Amino acid sequence: MPSYNYGRFLPAAIESVLGQSFEAFELLVIDNGSSDGSYEIALEYAQRDDRVRVLTHAGRENRGVNASLNLGLAEAEGVYFGLLPADDLYLPDCLERCIARIESEPEAGFVYGTSQVLDEAGHPTGAIGGRSPEDMLRFDVTHDLLQALLFHDFVPGAAAIVRRDLLRAIGGFDQSVYFNDWYAAIRLLARASCAFVSGDPIVGYRLHERHRSVENREADRSRRLELFSALWRHSASAGDRLQERRVRALIALQRAVHASRMGQRDEASAAIADAFAVDPALRSDAEYISWWLDPCHGEWSLALPESLRGAFLAALRARSEPVENALAAGSDYTAFALLVVQADALALESRIEVAWTVLAQQLEATGAGPQLRVLGSTLLRALWRPSLLRRRPFVKLALCASGLWPLAAKVRRQASAFAR
Repeated sequence: MPSYNYGRFLPAAIESVLGQSFEAFELLVIDNGSSDGSYEIALEYAQRDDRVRVLTHAGRENRGVNASLNLGLAEAEGVYFGLLPADDLYLPDCLERCIARIESEPEAGFVYGTSQVLDEAGHPTGAIGGRSPEDMLRFDVTHDLLQALLFHDFVPGAAAIVRRDLLRAIGGFDQSVYFNDWYAAIRLLARASCAFVSGDPIVGYRLHERHRSVENREADRSRRLELFSALWRHSASAGDRLQERRVRALIALQRAVHASRMGQRDEASAAIADAFAVDPALRSDAEYISWWLDPCHGEWSLALPESLRGAFLAALRARSEPVENALAAGSDYTAFALLVVQADALALESRIEVAWTVLAQQLEATGAGPQLRVLGSTLLRALWRPSLLRRRPFVKLALCASGLWPLAAKVRRQASAFAR
């Protein structure tokens, strides 16, 4: 339990561990130089219950949460290791359910469940954090949970119990990474499987002013880039699945996403080049690139203000202009896709496929209704290059422009359901 100036929450956090139905544990409270009485509160609990130990850095310095976690990991004597921030709570049967689950899955490196979101006073808000592996595989349309985890942080850190020796084997928590639990989950899943504790939530995740601040949300952009930069550095010599070509490529592509969001276009372009360099097969794999670029993966907003929507539609109507102009005129999503399309390593056929896939996504999202001039321009392009009619994203764009896409999509869904 890393603890820093959360004296108002610390007693509830400690009590939530001491009140567990599973009692064979040690609680290490690692104080990170608190100045609000937190350290003294922890010492009082240690005097009353010998399962509580209080640790701190030399000179009671503040060395950051990852240094505190690594100190706890070095001192931990248990077979399993859990991380509970001092502002969160274990629900009463958390450890019992987690230990039963991990001992029933000897191949699992860690288990996790969901979290119940609490308000500052500790009352449930009704929101739930975390998703099961099955849910995420369906959502991300993949068979690889590791790649899904590189898109979405769906493992609540406080709701995970890890095999201690495996966590030590990956080196614990990287000092340079803010999203320490997400980073650790990725590193662990690259070496072992995981299991899910189904049913009710097992931890309470408390929302308070730190989580709501605008500064914190803005900082998350740089923190995600920091995460994928650290993973990229490590992946070259990981000795596990992070070293696989396609996984390394995806890490580089995710670096590119977050560098672009930070306005670092040169870094984004370099990261895209890294992806093609480590996985040459990616150059002609338009299906994979289009899947990666799906807005749900990058959490891109395709919303366009009226002025930009007009410019985007005008670019689509300009049949004599390259389609890259329409990518440049759209949202941040299409502008980022343009960096990918313009990558020197990408094969020509893949560029065409990816460009039309992204343009069709953007046109569908504009909700502008039938656009007959766009349709006319699209059909003229097909007259010049009939092979476009064999490309599904091109046909989708034409159907969107005609206003028939919702009907076509509905018919396709019904046909798929009937086939199943």
